[in-house]
Amino acid sequence: MESCSHLYTRKIIDSIIHGLEQKHSSILFVKHYNTLNVPVDDISDAVRESKKEIELLYHEFDSNTIQEAYEPFLGWIKQLYFKFYYNVPIDEFLEKCDVYYLSRSTIKTYITTGLCQREENIIVVEVDYERKQFADSLTKILSYISQEHTLFLVLNKLHLAENSTLTFLLEFIKGSYNNISLLANYNEA
Repeated sequence: MESCSHLYTRKIIDSIIHGLEQKHSSILFVKHYNTLNVPVDDISDAVRESKKEIELLYHEFDSNTIQEAYEPFLGWIKQLYFKFYYNVPIDEFLEKCDVYYLSRSTIKTYITTGLCQREENIIVVEVDYERKQFADSLTKILSYISQEHTLFLVLNKLHLAENSTLTFLLEFIKGSYNNISLLANYNEA
């Protein structure tokens, strides 16, 4: 017999997938108190059963692992680029995504080498502006990809995420998307 939290989770997942099948996007944050887990197998099964091809991007944060900046979004972008756009030159891809010019070298080196390296020096008084532009660039890339591919982003144990990820999410949720849904859970206990 399934637990109440498992049934609750499955209803949420099915609702999001149904929305994506109807071209409705959603952003949902689920707060819990040590009672909820979003197992990747449940989500994968639901995505496989979908009538529409949905690209599942799942990440579970772990307190025992050092995280990358903007984890897992940079990694997801790299994964999606190599899956769907490997035949498009990276510079052309970033231009089509309308990535902020000074963020392009950083994103390009991450996609090609796994390391973020910026060609230009950062002007200290413009750090906040550059950080916002970088987050906007990540959002633009995901939005561009979603024009051709339905994306279901799942963040499990968001309470363990680093500041750059949370800052990015604050910018991300301000947008309106046609083919992207986000499910994130976090423990308040």
